[in-house]
Amino acid sequence: MSSITPRQPTGPANRNDDPYAEVAGKYIHEKNSSYYLELGPNGNYVLFEGSQIIGTYEINGAAITLFVARRPTSKARIEAGSIIDEQGDRWIRPKVTPVTVQPEKQQEPATRADLTQALPTADSVLELEPEALGGYLLESLSTGDPQDLRLDNFMSRIRAHYKQDAVNSAFLEAWAWLVREGLLIATKGDTHVISRRGRKLKGRQDLEAYRRSNILSKGSLHPVIADRVWPDFIRGEYETAVFQAFKEVEAAVRMAGGFQPTDIGTDVIDKAFDYNSGPLTDLGLPEAERKAMLALFAGAAGLFKNPSSHRHSTLNDPDEAAEMISLASLLMRTVDSRTESAKTKKNP
Repeated sequence: MSSITPRQPTGPANRNDDPYAEVAGKYIHEKNSSYYLELGPNGNYVLFEGSQIIGTYEINGAAITLFVARRPTSKARIEAGSIIDEQGDRWIRPKVTPVTVQPEKQQEPATRADLTQALPTADSVLELEPEALGGYLLESLSTGDPQDLRLDNFMSRIRAHYKQDAVNSAFLEAWAWLVREGLLIATKGDTHVISRRGRKLKGRQDLEAYRRSNILSKGSLHPVIADRVWPDFIRGEYETAVFQAFKEVEAAVRMAGGFQPTDIGTDVIDKAFDYNSGPLTDLGLPEAERKAMLALFAGAAGLFKNPSSHRHSTLNDPDEAAEMISLASLLMRTVDSRTESAKTKKNP
């Protein structure tokens, strides 16, 4: 552990006059709540981003500099009670709110999901893709009238309410999608039952998570990415998932290359894959390919580790997020391959 020299007190503690006392507290990363920066009032800090770093910090106006073993490692700025790091990410100090005891609410009985109430108009039905409409349909079949599991009975009710052939076709498409996905099973005639898989999906949100799992297969991902990233993706937290994926790539490169915790960002990528001397560089490859490998890792880390900083809107496209995460998974396997290759050369 690095030697730390705490800031020496200069007089009686006064939070209004002491900038260290004013900023002291725990700051949580806005995109990954497991990451935190805890600033002590005496000038010490603890930073956790997958591994723990302990050091000291200095404040100069709105600027804050972090040190490890008296060496500056990163700079940030203090803004409206938050900290903005060099990548533009915000670290937020949660506000402590008084706890109030709420009167205990009586548990409401489960209500049936009526399709015609959730989707009252033909337009509200026709604007949905079959998969999305299938979510409403499965929710209704799970909690509604059991007679609706007979396709003729269900469609009679749909025809009576909407009175449009286009809506009838839309519901038939959604029904067919549920059957194709194994969520509905035909038994006899036009009677169906909800499958075991279908019964695990309690509502539209569960079905949406199921759809996302088909976009990004957990089994196809590198084990670390699957463990740390896939749950965020399934919950629809795409920016967090992409950020975490490339954070894991950076951590893997740092560990495989034997670098220090203070080596971060594209700097550690440049060192690890330096095309002449990087510990993860395959010197048996032509120079052009070694340079390409460096560019691949550096470009991916620089562009995708913080996707929202490179666009005007948040990342909300699951297909785009899945492609980014798949790239991170490929980079993780490349790091594994280079690590194994280096071990083989040392121990033939």
